[in-house]
Amino acid sequence: MPIDTHFSQKWLEKHDPTGKPCLRWLKAGKNDCTFICIVCNINELSCRNAGWGDIKKHFERPKHQQCMKDVFESAQLIISSTTSTAASSIDISSNAEVATTMPTSFLRTNSKAERVLTHEEKVRRAECIWAMTTARFGLSYNTSQFLRELMQSMFPDSKIAADLSMRSRKLSYVISHGTGHHFTMELIKDVRKAKAFSLLFDESTTTGVRKQCDLYFSIFLGHATTDIVSREIIDSLKPDGINIAHLLMLGRDNPNVNKTIEALIEKEVIAERKKQQPTVPPSGLMSIGSCPLHILHNSFRKGMTST
Repeated sequence: MPIDTHFSQKWLEKHDPTGKPCLRWLKAGKNDCTFICIVCNINELSCRNAGWGDIKKHFERPKHQQCMKDVFESAQLIISSTTSTAASSIDISSNAEVATTMPTSFLRTNSKAERVLTHEEKVRRAECIWAMTTARFGLSYNTSQFLRELMQSMFPDSKIAADLSMRSRKLSYVISHGTGHHFTMELIKDVRKAKAFSLLFDESTTTGVRKQCDLYFSIFLGHATTDIVSREIIDSLKPDGINIAHLLMLGRDNPNVNKTIEALIEKEVIAERKKQQPTVPPSGLMSIGSCPLHILHNSFRKGMTST
């Protein structure tokens, strides 16, 4: 019987045909035999059979190569490996790449950025500031459609404005791939520290007729039965170190299938609580209706109007 090939961290040190280190777009999946391509933004892929050959086959696909061009052709973005302070927002690293975060004052830079910057670094910093401004104030991505022309008209003597490159599609990639992972990790840290947390999920069918379950990330499913959905939700929390016993409430919409999913997850929560605290009688999930957002919103509104 063949032995499954596990993902190797050494693969991250390899280079793809474009000469870029694979760690720029490749990371290990939640399963030992899977990997994730962060630029293609698709479900986990298997390296069970051919190992590095499966990854090589993926980065040779035209779709992956096009995504790489969309993300890296104008500016190279990486995720900061350390959490920035509240006073810093843009950390210009020594290898002239831009690491972006989103602290309280995102227009200020830390001491590392106070050195003399190259022209390319200044352009990338300007693009990142614009991306964070768009996200912070909820601007339409279409506002970037003619950003370069607008900046050139406003600042005709600025070489930075002349070299800006931030159309709507690139802006989307900068925000999702350049900052999405950072904020997901920040959310997971908060949930790990919390004594209790609520989880809302929504299941839908994508344009490709694939079942998709959205939590703080998306899970792509095949035939989505109640057992499959509930198990996928529970198994997806474990790799992030989230304790299912701390789950307080499950938010959902009202189809009967989701009621069954809630019952199955509640059963798992009770079993985990009993396992972790055998001397304490385990309790189930708090239930205040199908969609807690509507109920809690109406409760707060009623309280505010009454006072």
